[in-house]
Parts: sequence; C-alpha cells; structure tokens
Amino acid sequence: MFGDGQQQDYKKLQETLVRSSDPAVKNGHDLVNLIRFKSSKANSSSMWSKNLDLLVEVANKLTGAEKTRFFGGTIPLMKEGVDFAKSTNLVGKFTTNKDHVTFSRQEIFNLLSCCFFCCFPESKGKDKLLNFSTLFEKRDNWKSDSVQKEKIKCLLNYFNLASQYYREDVMKETVNLTRSIVRQDPDWSNSKIPTVSPQLILSGIAVGVPASGMCRVDFANKRIGGGVLATGSLQEEIMFITCPELIIARFFSSEMKDNEAIFVSGLRQYSLHQGYAESFKCTGFLDLRSPESFCHRVVAMDALDFSNQPSWYQYEKHNVDRELRKAYAAFSAVDVMPILSGNWGGGCFQGDPVLKAKIQMLAASEAGKIIHYDCFGKTEIQNAVLLNVNCNRKETVGNLCEEYLSLLEYCKDADAKQKADFGNKQNRNKKRNQNGMLK
Repeated sequence: MFGDGQQQDYKKLQETLVRSSDPAVKNGHDLVNLIRFKSSKANSSSMWSKNLDLLVEVANKLTGAEKTRFFGGTIPLMKEGVDFAKSTNLVGKFTTNKDHVTFSRQEIFNLLSCCFFCCFPESKGKDKLLNFSTLFEKRDNWKSDSVQKEKIKCLLNYFNLASQYYREDVMKETVNLTRSIVRQDPDWSNSKIPTVSPQLILSGIAVGVPASGMCRVDFANKRIGGGVLATGSLQEEIMFITCPELIIARFFSSEMKDNEAIFVSGLRQYSLHQGYAESFKCTGFLDLRSPESFCHRVVAMDALDFSNQPSWYQYEKHNVDRELRKAYAAFSAVDVMPILSGNWGGGCFQGDPVLKAKIQMLAASEAGKIIHYDCFGKTEIQNAVLLNVNCNRKETVGNLCEEYLSLLEYCKDADAKQKADFGNKQNRNKKRNQNGMLK
C-alpha cells in the first residue's frame, strides 16, 4: 500500500467484479433486481434483503424520453463498464504508485458503474463505503429521503452525460489524484517566509462549484466524501455529488491521517443545484461542452472535531500544530493560485473562525500560496477575521515566525478566557444547585 493512509483491499475488490447474463431492464423495479443480481457475488444474499426504494421512485418518475435514454442507452453501457473494470483490473491501478494515480473519465465511469451496481463488498463500517446501496435505501424520513432522491438525480445526470460522450475525446481526459503527506512539520517558530494576507469574499460562492481558475478546499470528513453516499448534503457532499468523479477518492483513501491531504485535478461538474442541507435540490445538468463544466481542482483536508470537547481544547498547541500540518499538506499540494477556502471546521465541528483563518494564512504562506477566504455571506465571520487576522493590510507583513508566535499568544488568551468562562459557569450551576437543595 502507499503512503500512511488506510487503504482499500484492492485484491478483494477486484475479485468481486462479476460478468454474467443480466436480466432486462425496463423500469425501476427491473433496475433494482439487476443491482441485486450484479452484487450477489460480492455480498452473498445480503442485497436481496435491502430496500432500494428511492432508486425505484426516481427511475419510475423519468419521462418517456428519459426512460428510453437511461434504460436503453446508459444502463447497457454501464454494464459494459463493469465488465471492462474487471477485465482491465481498474482497482489495481490504485496500487501502482505510492501517492499519485491517474484515470481517464472513461475509466472513472467504469468504476462508478461498479459502485452503482454494488459490485464491491459491503462494509460494516463507514470507512470503506463504495457501493451506492445506502444512498438508494428509503428511511421513511421525508427530509433524508428527499435529499437522497435529489442526489440520485445528480448521479443519473452524471451517468447519462458520461455515456452520451463516452466515445468522444472529453471522456479520454484524465483526472489526477495526489496524496500529499507531511513527514516533518515546517519550523514554524523560525520561518522567515513573509505572510500573505487572505483576501476576503463576503458574498459567498456556490458551495458545490469549484471556482474557475481556483482550487476549492473540500472541508472534508477524514473518511473522504463524508455522507455523499448516504444522507449528508453539506459542503463536501454537495461538491462530490455534483462532481461525481470525486467519489473515486474513496478508493484512494479509506481514512486520511493527520499528516495528509488529497488533491484532485481535472474534474468536471455534471449537475446544477440549489439549497443546502435539507433544502438541497438538483436543478439540472451541465453539458460537458459547457464552460461551467470545465476542469476543476479540489483539495480535501479534514479538520478536528471539537463539538464534544471542552471549549478551550482547540487552543492547545498540539491541536493547533495538527491543524497547521493538515492545512500545509493541502496547500502545498495545490498547483494553482489562488486557493478558495473559508470557515474550515467552523460549523458543526465548532472551530473558532479566527483561529482557523490564522492557521490557514500561515499554512498558505509557508506553501507559497494565496488564500481567498469565502465568508459565505456571514458578516460576523468577516468582521472577526478582519479584526484579528492580517487582512488587506497596506504595509509589509512580518515574517511567518512572528505570526506563529502571535497565533500562540491568541490561543493562550482565548484558552484563559474559555477556562474562566467555564469556571464561572460551573460556579453558577453549583450555587443554583445549592439553592435548590436549601429550598
């Protein structure tokens, strides 16, 4: 295996790809039966007990012309793709190089066809989730079911478009995946590199669209892709489902380590969307000849989750250094400027936006990159970053070591304040409890 990340068992994946006489497919129910048939070697009889009802609902609501195209043209090519993946040992390509692999769009189509037909072993954990079966399952929760159906529509857009252009040059273009590993941290406290101030964007750029000429940061789950193949529909999941070629990164790494990030270039966007989380909707497709579909870059880096930790925990030096290491691994891998980032780890992971902006500024400066910091329309984040981070200053900024020491001082102050606030809260609760006992 390559790098320090946890990898898939590629030999086992390859052995489960199967070529057989397949049943005819004319509607959603036939399609589900085909999936169960194709997955039988990899998953024994387990797939027959699963409900894949959301896929049935989406497929059966296709118009007459859409059904003809999907069942008559796309599905047969997807079945060929499964056979091709087996005969050429596509999953074996992930073992050929330690930290870089290249696939044509045709090859990715073939691999994702295997995922669609659930040709890989089902994992008990989330770390090796490759098959689409979990996405196809109905949960009788209208919110999650609605989101999953919209994501299925995005996948159908992808397979229809990729099959339409399968024999053309656009599908011979390549997608590159690179694992970036930091084996020794930069000497932050002695670095003489000038810091580069982040450029703030208040208006917000569409979540799922890597901006043209930029590399967008994927606020990743350590299991890259997060809940893209389940109920999730936040920044990472939207990015992956509108650009499904990103999904093959799940073959590349089961779980990212603290010292690694994953850079993917050559991506195209296939679906349009609106909304976020429970309001996510697939609103159409992007033709591969459209300028908006053009090749994009994404770098995935996972933040620490502080949601279940004491409020001061994120300010401890070992956590700050971990986040610096992760951001540096990501930014040093990117081959273009600027890099479009934002409030990384600041949502449900409850990271301090100022702290994360400072960390990203230092890591980008050390990597020789420029950060465009997207505030997604949140003026409170913009104001906090403007007040506390080197933003848009006219004068020459200091050496990176000075900013690192300033970062540690910020953490020291924040740590003391958080602990004091926590102590005061504990005292108030203690007095409240004592008063209650007296009564």
